[in-house]
Amino acid sequence: MATPPLRTPASGSSLSGDTSLPSVYEFVLPQYLVGRLIGRHGCFVHEIKKNANASIFIKRHPDTRKLKICAVEGMNFRFTCSD
Repeated sequence: MATPPLRTPASGSSLSGDTSLPSVYEFVLPQYLVGRLIGRHGCFVHEIKKNANASIFIKRHPDTRKLKICAVEGMNFRFTCSD
């Protein structure tokens, strides 16, 4: 389940008139898939970061240890969900 992009002010700045804020996409994935997302020695996640010009964060799910939240943050990148 992916959420729409969030606008997060950098350094506590105001949202009004600031068009250079990063977009953040968050989605939930099963714990057992986190290793595949990262890849051997981080190669897959590094490739995503490089090609998408984005940062990727894996966070704890607030309700269960079987799920993780993946957050992708970046400026002017395209994010496409596939089935």
